[in-house]
Order: sequence, then C-alpha cells, then structure tokens
Amino acid sequence: MKSIRHTLIAILIICISGCYSEEQAKNDFKEGISFYKTNDFEQAFSLFSKAAEYGDRDAQYNLGMMHFKGEFTEKDPKQALQWLTKAAEQGDSQAQYIIGYFYRYGVLGTKDPAQALNWLKKAFEQGSPKAGYAIGYMFQHGELGEKDPKKALSWFTKAAEQGDADSQFGIGVMYAYGGGVRKNSKKAVEWYQKAVEQEHLGAQYALGLMYFNGEGVFRDTNQAIQLFKKAAKQESPHAFHQLGVMYGYGDQVAKDLKQSKYWIQKAIDKGYKESSKVWDRLELWRY
Repeated sequence: MKSIRHTLIAILIICISGCYSEEQAKNDFKEGISFYKTNDFEQAFSLFSKAAEYGDRDAQYNLGMMHFKGEFTEKDPKQALQWLTKAAEQGDSQAQYIIGYFYRYGVLGTKDPAQALNWLKKAFEQGSPKAGYAIGYMFQHGELGEKDPKKALSWFTKAAEQGDADSQFGIGVMYAYGGGVRKNSKKAVEWYQKAVEQEHLGAQYALGLMYFNGEGVFRDTNQAIQLFKKAAKQESPHAFHQLGVMYGYGDQVAKDLKQSKYWIQKAIDKGYKESSKVWDRLELWRY
C-alpha cells in the first residue's frame, strides 16, 4: 500500500513539474518585472520565486537582488548569494559581477579579494567591461597585495577597448600624472577624449584642465569652458569652482564677478571648501 502511495506521489510531482514549462517561467519573469516596476514587490517576489525555482536565470538574479535589497523580504545577503550563484553558474555576467562585489567589500562579513578576483574575471569573460575596470582598480590600489600599475593598466586597457568609460578615464589619469607609467600628456588627452564621448563626468573636467593649461594639446580656453560647463551640468563641484575662479580673477576670460558669484555659490552649496575662501577673498556677496 505504501509503495502505491509513494508511486502516486511521484507521479503527481512529475505531473506538477511538467505542467510548469520554460515558457511559463519566462512569462512569470516578465510579469514579475512589470509588477516590480510599479513597486508591487510582493507580486514580483512571488513570480520571480516560481520562475527561479524552475531554473530561469534572470528570475534567479532578480530574486537574489530582492533578498539583497530587502524588497518584500528581510535583507539577507546569504540568501541573495545563493540565488545569485545559481544565476552566475548559468553564465549571468551581472550576477558574477555582484558576487565579486560581495567578496570585495565583505558584504557577507569578511573581505575575500581572491574570491572577488575570481568572480570578476568570470564576469569579464562573459562580456562585462565594468568587471575589468574593477579588477584594474584592485591592482592599482593594492587590494590584492602590492600595488601593481602594470596589471592595472592591462585590465583598464582590456575594459576600455570594450567601451568602458571609467577605464578610459582611469588610463587617462595614469598617463596624466605618471601613475605607474611614464607621464604622457598626449596619451592622457586621447583617453580622456574617449571617455568624454561617453559623457564621463571626471573626464570632462580633466580634459577641460588639459585645454585650460595647454597640456597635451594647444591651449584652448573656449574648449576648456565648454568642457567645464558639461561637467557642471552633471553637478561637478570641481567644475563649478573652476568656472567661478576663472570669471572671478579674469583668468583667460573677461572678468565677470556676477558670473563668478553664480558658480562659486553652486560650488559652496556642494560643500566645496576652497570656494568659500574665494567667496570671501573676492567679496562676492556684493554682487
């Protein structure tokens, strides 16, 4: 009698699992995304869970992130890691990158740079340029032991060639200041320009300085101002301050204290301490 009961249960399980198809899992995932976008995390969590249990990679990733963020559930990095690992083992580069982040920053309690490097390499191999940047940064700043500028440059270059703007900017900084490589202002300008083409804030400001100072390029104040203003549109306090100083002292532009006041005030509002000194020195409250 027991054997018959067990057989019936087994048949029922097979039937139930067979009734839930890959297509239904994909549909549940898509429906879950729709609920997630409207902040209905309960429905999203339920649908992601069903699809994830079936093995849908995207659902596993999203379910893991909900556990990580504490959306409709308590924050649970360990549970998040379990689901992210399932997605990562199916080749999800974003899941691999996030796992690398977990180990790099000690989300689970202890930092593990070697594990971080392992997962970030997997993510890069699956087509994640930002993972290459993260690896380069780890070598540059000694997160894996001694600082290694050569390996940093190598990884930045790999990621930059895949279009990663942070890496392009990072290479520019290395050449601009001679950080582990021979200083080369022209190469710095070339790499900054690539990042600027992707609206990279740091590169906009840095390239503006190169044009302002005539480093690696002929001095071009108009080009410098355009770049500083692009950075200012992205709320760069450095760009606010630079513009304020230029107009305040008439440095390569016509002196304009009203313009200076406008930019210096924006920098002060962002907490840029040097701007307060300029404000007092030029008595900008008068304008």
